[in-house]
Amino acid sequence: MVFLARGDLYRSRGDLKGAMADLDQSIRIDSNYAAAYFTRGRVFYMLGNTPGALDDFTKAVKLEADDATVYFNRGVAYVIGGRLPDAVADFKKAAELNPKDAYAALWRDLAERRNNGKGQLAEAAKQLDMTVWPGAGDPAISRRTQRRTNRRGGRRQRSPDQAGANLRG
Repeated sequence: MVFLARGDLYRSRGDLKGAMADLDQSIRIDSNYAAAYFTRGRVFYMLGNTPGALDDFTKAVKLEADDATVYFNRGVAYVIGGRLPDAVADFKKAAELNPKDAYAALWRDLAERRNNGKGQLAEAAKQLDMTVWPGAGDPAISRRTQRRTNRRGGRRQRSPDQAGANLRG
C-alpha cells in the first residue's frame, strides 16, 4: 500500500519514472492489487503506452469488476487505440455502475458516433442532471479553475453554462 500511495504521488507530480518503479514494486508484493494495476495503467497512458495501459486496466477490471472508474479509463484508452466497440462497451458498463456519471455518457456518445453509430446522449440525459457542468465537484477541475482565477487578477471564472447565458440573443 505504501508503494501504491507513493507511486500515485509521483504520478500526480509528473515523475512517471518514479511512479512506475513504485507501482511495479507494489504489484510484485501483491499481484492481486487492483488499485496498483489501475494506477500503473494511468502511468502507461501518460507515457503514451496505450497497450500497456489497456493491459493494466484489464487486470484491474478482472480483480475489481465493480469499479466504474476503471471501466471509464479503459474506455478512454480503447478510444485512443481505435477500438471503438470495446470503448462503447466499457463506457456503457461505467454508466451502469455509476448512472450519474456525465463523463461516461459523453464519452460513450463520442465513441458511438465515431463508430458510425447513433449516440445515446439524449437517453442518458434523462438520468443525468445536465444543467450542472460536468466535473463541478471534481477537485482537479477546481484546482485548474483556481489557477486561472489567480492568473487573471483574482477574477472568478464562470462555468461555460453561466457564460453561455450571456450569448443568448
